[in-house]
Amino acid sequence: DIGGVLYNHDGNSLTFKVNASDAMSIASTGATTITTSGNEDTLTLVSTDADANSGPNLNLYRNSASPADNDHGGEIAFNAKNDAGEIIKYGKIRIQTDDVSDGAETGRFDISTMFAGSEISRFMIKSDEIVVNQNGVDFDFRIESDSITNLFNLQAVNGNNSAGSIGFNSANADGNFIEAVNPQGGAYAAKF
Repeated sequence: DIGGVLYNHDGNSLTFKVNASDAMSIASTGATTITTSGNEDTLTLVSTDADANSGPNLNLYRNSASPADNDHGGEIAFNAKNDAGEIIKYGKIRIQTDDVSDGAETGRFDISTMFAGSEISRFMIKSDEIVVNQNGVDFDFRIESDSITNLFNLQAVNGNNSAGSIGFNSANADGNFIEAVNPQGGAYAAKF
């Protein structure tokens, strides 16, 4: 058939067929998969409301019967295959309920990506701090302006002394205005 709706009594699932292909399937658990063969938007939410309130809205709701501190809430995952045909989660956005006490609710927001086969937290908002590079990986941090590539640069490792360095579009030979020298020895010196 070119189009239709098929209910599978054996697995209690529902399939919507469009143009002779499965377009959407709903499992017995309610898990839903929408499939497209092209690169168009797979799901579009449209609001025609003309007021000033937000819309359309996407609500990720963790309806737990026993909410607890440090539960993981909603997650948006970005999956793709590697060259071995395995499905890999290359990036994700996730929240965590750090504190579920009534009146003291506190959440955590985390953006992670895959790096060298491991999931690495790149940016995290916690109750008491904002953390970049929570896992302590050798990453540099750089801010560009409209005309300067290295307006601000935090280098994880300096090749000369294995210490981190901070640069502010400097004309110095090593590109740094301020540099931490010999932190392994427990002493820090400012280099200008």
